[in-house]
Amino acid sequence: MTNKFTQDAKQVIADAISAARECGHTYVGSEHLLLAIARSAPRCLEGTDITYGRVKRQIIGIEGVGAGSGGEDLTPKCRKILMIAGRISAARGGDWISVEHILEAILGEECVAKRIIESEGVSAEEILASLERERTPVSAGRAEPAAEKRICRPTPYLDRNGRDLTRAAEEGAIEDIACREAEEERVMRVLMRKTKNNPCLIGDAGVGKTAIAESLALRIKRGDVPEKLKGMRIIAVDLPGVVAGTKYRGEFEEKLKNIIGDAKDNNVILFVDELHTIVGAGSAEGSVDASNILKPPLARGEIKMIGATTPEEYRRIIARDPALERRFQPVTVNEPTPAECEQMLEQSKKYYEKHHGVRISAEAVHESVRAATRFISGRKLPDKAIDLIDEASSEAVFKGECEIGKAEIDRVCAAITGIPLAVIEGGSEESAALLEKEMRRRAVCRDAQIDALAALYRRYLTRRGGKAPVSAVITGRDGSGKSFLAHTFAECAGFPEIITVDLAEFNDAYSVFKLTGAPAGYPGADDARTLVKRIKRSPCAAVIFESFSSCHPDAAGAVRKILKDGVLTDGTGTDVSFAGAFVIITDCALRASPSGFVSQGGTARTSAEAFASETIAVPSPDAETLYRIAYKIFCDSVGAVCGRAEFGGGLEQYLRGAAAGTRTVSECARLAEDAASEALDGITAGETSHPLLFDGADGKICVKVTEKRS
Repeated sequence: MTNKFTQDAKQVIADAISAARECGHTYVGSEHLLLAIARSAPRCLEGTDITYGRVKRQIIGIEGVGAGSGGEDLTPKCRKILMIAGRISAARGGDWISVEHILEAILGEECVAKRIIESEGVSAEEILASLERERTPVSAGRAEPAAEKRICRPTPYLDRNGRDLTRAAEEGAIEDIACREAEEERVMRVLMRKTKNNPCLIGDAGVGKTAIAESLALRIKRGDVPEKLKGMRIIAVDLPGVVAGTKYRGEFEEKLKNIIGDAKDNNVILFVDELHTIVGAGSAEGSVDASNILKPPLARGEIKMIGATTPEEYRRIIARDPALERRFQPVTVNEPTPAECEQMLEQSKKYYEKHHGVRISAEAVHESVRAATRFISGRKLPDKAIDLIDEASSEAVFKGECEIGKAEIDRVCAAITGIPLAVIEGGSEESAALLEKEMRRRAVCRDAQIDALAALYRRYLTRRGGKAPVSAVITGRDGSGKSFLAHTFAECAGFPEIITVDLAEFNDAYSVFKLTGAPAGYPGADDARTLVKRIKRSPCAAVIFESFSSCHPDAAGAVRKILKDGVLTDGTGTDVSFAGAFVIITDCALRASPSGFVSQGGTARTSAEAFASETIAVPSPDAETLYRIAYKIFCDSVGAVCGRAEFGGGLEQYLRGAAAGTRTVSECARLAEDAASEALDGITAGETSHPLLFDGADGKICVKVTEKRS
């Protein structure tokens, strides 16, 4: 007959191992068993001097306090006591070994524990008589609840190479979570299956896979699990620790087999974070890796295991080994919605309030989710929102503040992402007004276009969601100043980065990889200058696509996808979000191209315009506009060199005539720059600080010093 331990007996053995460790002893003896029994305070010891404190003082007095950290190996006497307890249970027709059987075995052996009992003035006969009077069907081993009918053995190797999450839950070291009930119940259903009862949590980094395993340990501690899972222990295996120190062939296999032996047919559920690391772990020439050692006991149901990994690692490593994959049941862990994330943070904020000694307002919770969702790309909720709250709390402690609100979250988000604080705060009329003022100073005769861009900027600052980015298509003839207007806006708005993409260079299908990055194995796969990688680094950049009508249809399709869906799939198959970017497309009007134009209602309209937030037309400049542009550029160029420059009436006549001979803004700008450069050529460095008059006469520009310094 195979004797088994009840739940209480299992707890006594585990407590004995812990007691040996606390005393610094490198063994577990009968005295440690007695100490664990005294801690449980059975009724048979009531009224005696056999208490936890007295027994511990006796042990320390006899054996002292060691310097070791062991406590995993049972002494021969201790093993004999447990075997005798099994025989006592079997002799009485029971299948289960109880605490009473262990105590009775101690009293029947000459051991340290019995000597301690006698030294306290308590006789073995007195305790045995009490046991006989209080014997119940459970203690006799004839009836055990479902939760108790489970083998429970010491787990010395697991204790050395893992972390007991259930014990951590009992000690209050695990945080409660919310909105993961469906995933937890799915894991429990898989664990109770007859076959393939090993769940694998699959989700992106930061969605809370490990937290689900810890929450399950918390539910076991509370008893909020089905009967079959009550009394189970979840132990997180430290796989790198298992590999560490294995210098010779066979050492790793032996350590892992010992761990499996601890978990086999025991009340243990193994948890392996980063499950894909078991493939190849410990492998060397002439040896097998961890996955091949684990496959047989997993297939036979001898051990239960919860794994956690990302979809990419599962697909790339686990799924490539069908024999390993079929031993696990995938449990998908999706990123929570913003509303669910807020509930999670409301549940978790008390732990951060206690740690930092601050108060986190509901407004701060809401703002952390909003700011993280919009401005932090490449990471998932709730991890990125928790980071904002945690760092904002640290900043508050650093500054001596006691409450975390919206402003503190926004400041931290700006520091982490490098995005201007005004953008994160949602903007203000003041920042939009400053943008308009600066653009009017720099761009001449473009009031309507500036008003349209300022309105879009206000929308960009105040938007609260949506996947598609705020975007504008600026159309006009060649040389009308489309690119200048786009870059002036981006510079005045203060975007953290301005990304310019000249689509005229995208003239074949392969060139689209400059946007997305090439797939693995192709040239350019590791190019850090691709658009998607630059957006990952700066998610709130201004992206300017120039010459849209000139590009290849594949490149045009990628741009349309950005405008419509707000994402672009990179060479690895990952969707990169453009929701935080401001996208501007410049396009030449009245240019027919298969990639750029579609017919709508008889009018030519670019396919980009169909998905853009706004279309802004830049008219061809008239004579007055060209003159004003030339005059401004000339004056700005000269004023940058000569601080006391003056301009005569003849200059206007000269520039009007010169500008009339140009057709585009670009030509006019070059003419004004050349004129300013020619005028400055005859001025010495010493004369630049004097008042200078720039005037026009006889079809050229002349410069006069109007005042000499004495």
